[in-house]
Amino acid sequence: MVFDCSFGLGYLPVLWSFFTIAALAVSYIMAVMENHVYPFLPSISATGSNIPESNIFSLLMNVSIILAASNYFTRYFQCQHQARHCGENRELIYRYNQFSLVVSIVSLGGALLVANIQARKEFYLLEVHDAGAVIFFTFTSIYFWLQTYISFKTALYGLYSSWLCHLRFFLTFCLSLCSGVYFVTAAISSYSFRKHHQYYNSLANLQPGDEGYTLHVVSNASEWLAFLIIMGSSLTFFDEFQQVIMLIDCQEKSPTIISYDGIGEYEEMKLNLYDDEAKR
Repeated sequence: MVFDCSFGLGYLPVLWSFFTIAALAVSYIMAVMENHVYPFLPSISATGSNIPESNIFSLLMNVSIILAASNYFTRYFQCQHQARHCGENRELIYRYNQFSLVVSIVSLGGALLVANIQARKEFYLLEVHDAGAVIFFTFTSIYFWLQTYISFKTALYGLYSSWLCHLRFFLTFCLSLCSGVYFVTAAISSYSFRKHHQYYNSLANLQPGDEGYTLHVVSNASEWLAFLIIMGSSLTFFDEFQQVIMLIDCQEKSPTIISYDGIGEYEEMKLNLYDDEAKR
């Protein structure tokens, strides 16, 4: 029995972007209404640290992570199929595509930490949350660099337009730049603030005039922009996913073993038990 799983694949990037932006927007609005954060460019982590907005943030971000995984696996199988038409670059694309899948899974692990462990100082939760953010942004950037490289390689065989490859390169460069600025400025602003305000545990209510406020705003702006760039990068796969057909072939076990190499080629190996017995 064959199941067609291709319905609506083109809208996977749209759904991923929608739920991610919804998680950020709803948690921000609730945090501001509850006076949990300073309204001008708070960090994303601060908007999802306190109840009730933390519950909504975790719920929507977990849905977003599931959709992200669907996007990553769809892209993996698509690239595996496209590589068959890439001549001498076929094996190279296979290796980079497999590595990109591993990288994407690691980035999703970081996203799970960010979504489900709030940025609180108690019980080292803040350190775990921050580690998840570093993993997420770092490995997501690496993933899109790998996909950009694969796009350029497959474009040599007419499977991509050059403008799309350059667009992905530009977005990935901006993502890496924003992630780097976010890491550096967040570390410096946090150190400056805690050095002069040793009795405060949170940067959520950092006010203008406080030590480290300017860098704090820069780091938050970089974080928000990085998230938006990730969503924009995912939307570049919209048209390609509409051309993808994914099928699940479910069969009962039989003397004929069908093996699948993951790149669209099947091999059949028949087990003739009677011949083996006759030889004996």
